[in-house]
Order: sequence, then C-alpha cells, then structure tokens
Amino acid sequence: MYKAKHHRKDAGSPRSFMGRKVEDGSETLSFVVTETDRKRGKINDPCKCAAALAIRRTYPGKVKEVYVCRSCTFVVLENKVIRYSTSHGLRDQLLRFDAGAKKFDVGTYRVNPPSASQIANRGKQHSPPDRAHGAADSPHARKKPLSLRHHVGRPEFHFQGSE
Repeated sequence: MYKAKHHRKDAGSPRSFMGRKVEDGSETLSFVVTETDRKRGKINDPCKCAAALAIRRTYPGKVKEVYVCRSCTFVVLENKVIRYSTSHGLRDQLLRFDAGAKKFDVGTYRVNPPSASQIANRGKQHSPPDRAHGAADSPHARKKPLSLRHHVGRPEFHFQGSE
C-alpha cells in the first residue's frame, strides 16, 4: 500500500502557521486603504501590499504581521494566527495591484470569516493519491509513447525531381 511521506495524522488537527496555532476568524474585519498605503505598498509581497499595510495601521498594537493572499488572509498576533477569507473586491484589487500597475482603489475593504465549507475542507485539499505516479497500475502513470517505426516499419521517401 502506498504511504505518503508527509501524511497528516489527523486532518482535523489544528493547523500551524509560523509556529503558531491557526484559528478561524469569527467576525468581519474592516479596514480603509488610503493613498499612502497604495504608494508605500510593494508588488507581489503579501506582507507589504496596500491591504496588509492598511490592516496593520488600523490595528496597531495587536497585529504583528499580516499576509494578504488571493483566497485567505492571515493576521499574525502574539501567540496565534487568525485566518480570514479574502473578499472578492479585495482579491480583484490585489490582482490588479500585483499586475504591476500599482493601482489600488482607495476605500473601505473587509475580510470575512471563513465559510462553513472552507472550515470543513481544511486539511483535505491536498490528500495523497492512492498509488504513486510511478506505479504501473496507477491511473496517473505516464504512458510511454508507442513507436510505430519499430513495429510497422517506415519506408523511406526519396524525392526525385526533374530539373
């Protein structure tokens, strides 16, 4: 039987992020992105984008670090990490900002608590396959290309043109 290298003992076990326990947010977190946040933000950096700077500025004493990604937002506190679901409007602004234009609309944004389906599927997204990719009976095994030249034979073609 195939056994994965990094098999999780319990899919429902608490997740850790940077050595801290991850908890799901229970309330919506609102913040305002200003023109200063937009100018100071760095492209393709989840810790220093305009939204992360705005969250850190809104909650100065409590928040140590913020990671704003496309689907999830992680707010790092002293002894735990709170996971939020990134709203669609914020995700669209992140994609636009990271595209290199450095355009981020100034205004109020929010990150929501994870939905019930996201909480239920935690740890199940990357389950190991039943069999290894190299196993001959695996449906994911790479099939070798069939060489017709050795089995059927291929007559040589010579071009004989008149000049």
